Amino acid sequence: DGKMALTDKLGQFFPELPYKSVTVKQMLNHTSGIPEYFKFSYSEYDTSEFVDNEQLLKVLAKGNHSRAFYPGSQYAYTNTNYAILASIVAKVSGMSFEEYVRQNIWEPAGMKNTYFFTELIGLCDHTLKETPVEKGQVFASARIAKDKVSVPIACGHWKSGSVALYDRLNAILGDKGVYTNAEDLVRWTNAYFIDYKILPKEIIDEATSTRNKTIKGTIPKDLYGYGLHLENKEHGFIIYHGGLWNGFHNLWLYRPKDGLQIIFLSNFYNYSHPGQSKLFLDLFDKAGKI
Repeated sequence: DGKMALTDKLGQFFPELPYKSVTVKQMLNHTSGIPEYFKFSYSEYDTSEFVDNEQLLKVLAKGNHSRAFYPGSQYAYTNTNYAILASIVAKVSGMSFEEYVRQNIWEPAGMKNTYFFTELIGLCDHTLKETPVEKGQVFASARIAKDKVSVPIACGHWKSGSVALYDRLNAILGDKGVYTNAEDLVRWTNAYFIDYKILPKEIIDEATSTRNKTIKGTIPKDLYGYGLHLENKEHGFIIYHGGLWNGFHNLWLYRPKDGLQIIFLSNFYNYSHPGQSKLFLDLFDKAGKI
């Protein structure tokens, strides 16, 4: 909508933060040098309720966490980047991040089974209620804030098999905090990368090209665009991203040349699929030649 640019600096949106010279682009491609909030002590937050983006910004504003490196000089995947970007979206749009994403991404893509953690029943009042066990699986009820539709939401599990209790950082959005299913991820992939219902092709092309080159011209081993890992090896060009959090372990992969999509969603945190994309692609391409 022309309300912001990739070259805009963080200080334009949140002048109270100490990383004023970092650009939107540097946060998108993880070359910002902003520290990882996962490493902060829980004692820095008010954990009597779920910690949200607003509280994270207040912690960052105290200036107790120095940057990891000069902006643009290195690449380091950092969840704080996307939490701050979500807060920028909310500030620029004048809407909550949840409302903006639902109206501008999920609804246009036809995603009807996708929710933010902050939309879950029994969690908005910041309580940790026990949930019933049904057929070996633990569920918590969830709803869309407006129409109160209830759906089952799976809980994460640790390698031991125990249920992962809700982490107090669950309400920080932008880097995590989304519940979805494979069908909706296919809808998102089709709308975003194939039908261009979300953004025009030229922006998608930019987002899916290497953007994490350092100011010295060095290209990291891990190629990254805007919010997307990239790889171009024996199986051709692929776009992918994994995710780990609170008993969940996920992988999404898309290969533009033939439209192949691989989605692996697990609520069992057992490291069964990291680094297995090559195996999946080997199997698929071998089957295609038979």
